[in-house]
Amino acid sequence: MSLNKGSRAVAACAISTDCKYIACADKHNDHNVFVFEVDSGDLVMEQKGGPDEIMDMTFTCAEGSYDLWSAGKKHMVYWDINELKKKKCIYGESGVATSFAACTADD
Repeated sequence: MSLNKGSRAVAACAISTDCKYIACADKHNDHNVFVFEVDSGDLVMEQKGGPDEIMDMTFTCAEGSYDLWSAGKKHMVYWDINELKKKKCIYGESGVATSFAACTADD
């Protein structure tokens, strides 16, 4: 598996619990997120992460689910790799964004 030209470096990565997918975020200004199928090496998702650096990524531990989250500078994002969409997390009533150095998930 290889990232597109101009990706610069890998900032974070995650492997699904059944080892079917591997996700990574690059250090490009767009902080792109890539998801590859491990067996074939095929790229199944590529999306711009946004202007803020991604520090960590994780897949859910739920069997048969491939929910993915990324966390970093002033954001946490949910990635739906089946629908090829992302959804930014909400910070409550005050709406004050905070930074996250790591994330984890359970089932």
